Amino acid sequence: MRKVELTSPAGNAEKGRFALDYGADSVYIGFPGFSLRSGAESFGVQELENLTGYAHSLGKKVYLALNIFAHNRHLSLFEKALEEVKRLGPDGIILADPGLILMAREKLPDLHITVSTQANTSNYQMVKVWEKLGVQRVVLARELSVDEIAEIRDKTSLELEVFVHGAVCMAYSGRCLLSGFMTSPELGMTRGKFGTDTARHANLGSCT
Repeated sequence: MRKVELTSPAGNAEKGRFALDYGADSVYIGFPGFSLRSGAESFGVQELENLTGYAHSLGKKVYLALNIFAHNRHLSLFEKALEEVKRLGPDGIILADPGLILMAREKLPDLHITVSTQANTSNYQMVKVWEKLGVQRVVLARELSVDEIAEIRDKTSLELEVFVHGAVCMAYSGRCLLSGFMTSPELGMTRGKFGTDTARHANLGSCT
């Protein structure tokens, strides 16, 4: 019988420690600049290092989420982020972008990779694609029924993860519909990083 791993989100290092203290086997936390979670920029790499050390002292695990959908300008920054990931020594990383998965496999071939729920994996053929890319675990889409999950389980040897609590955004898995609007101080429009007025999208921390 497979042992279930209970994984909890960690909005910051303090919340991560609470989760570990109260029974979580592992926590996941966003890597600054590469996480879809709103507020992921409010803590730094030092907090990640402290949380990772604390988890390992308890015999528990930390996964770092770098689950943005990258544009060309992000790729060189992602390479640098992988160097920091290697130094931090987490138990794995969570990715959604197939291109970033390929890069991570090349740079850190021994690192455990989880496919984020943001990738919206909703059938066993998609799981086969991820398996060919060399990942170890897939977080399935939150819209699946128990029967659908069981069917996928029967058709793959990969680790599978499912959400049992916390899916509260108005979305089809990672395809967030209102997150950008709700998190933007300009009510859905932003100017600055990209130099033009554009609608906010659920990338780079705009997901709530």
